[in-house]
Amino acid sequence: MRRAGSGCPALPPLLAAYIWGENDLTIATCIWQFPLIAFGMAALLVCAVSPRLLFRRIEIPGAAFVASIAYSVYLSHKLVIHAAIQFCSNHNIALTSVPALLLVETSIYGAGLILFLSIERPFLQLRHRLTRSLFPRSGV
Repeated sequence: MRRAGSGCPALPPLLAAYIWGENDLTIATCIWQFPLIAFGMAALLVCAVSPRLLFRRIEIPGAAFVASIAYSVYLSHKLVIHAAIQFCSNHNIALTSVPALLLVETSIYGAGLILFLSIERPFLQLRHRLTRSLFPRSGV
């Protein structure tokens, strides 16, 4: 009898997608790698919420913070990446260097945090206040 919580089905497709996409970017790679990543991430989500798997009990520091600013990061990341590319080009920094990658990562999350704190969170608080005042008994 197999013990519950002994593994996570997300790891094989994610590992296969990583290995497949390591060499070149071809049409075949795109056709197979992207669905494998999507399936692996969906399986990872199922593993994270399944009460029978040990994976659910692992706490990841900072995950709640990243999840809270994820939408703001999504909205701003392309603009930030283009700005970082322009900055690196103007200062003769190789785009594949560690400083360039650190600049991109910190800028993306910094811009996402600023967008979240200045726009998204105030509107979420406003929505919460409005729903409490409009529907006081519904518990929404």
